[in-house]
Amino acid sequence: MLVLSIVVPVAGALLAFAAGGRWSEGIVAATMPFGLAIAIAILVTMRQSASPLIYLLSGWPPPLGITLRADGLSVVMIAITAIVICMIGVFARTEFRTPAGSVEFRGPFAFWILLLAVWAALNTVLLGGDLFTHMLLWSCSPLRRCR
Repeated sequence: MLVLSIVVPVAGALLAFAAGGRWSEGIVAATMPFGLAIAIAILVTMRQSASPLIYLLSGWPPPLGITLRADGLSVVMIAITAIVICMIGVFARTEFRTPAGSVEFRGPFAFWILLLAVWAALNTVLLGGDLFTHMLLWSCSPLRRCR
């Protein structure tokens, strides 16, 4: 489930980009409930197991390999992120709708794809439990200059 919380928004963004035009809004609208359901499933699983959920993406041990880790705070933040992104999607439908006379309009097309990309990036940051992710975030944090 931890991988799906990242893969579903990325797949939705790629599919919306490939389809283009009027289809992007519908694809994003169909992707959002799946992402919300995955976030709620992670929250429920975490509550039932009472221990952190850990998924190793490679064969390396956790300090060096890519690890997805969901503990108490990150699970709550993933659920809040999913709810906020879905609310943004609901309220943005009126503002970022493709006009009726055109096949493709650049503003809504970019907004819907970037919304899913931001969601995937936030889930990656919240679940990243390895040294590489945290060092990369620390080297480019707002408090320091990117190297």
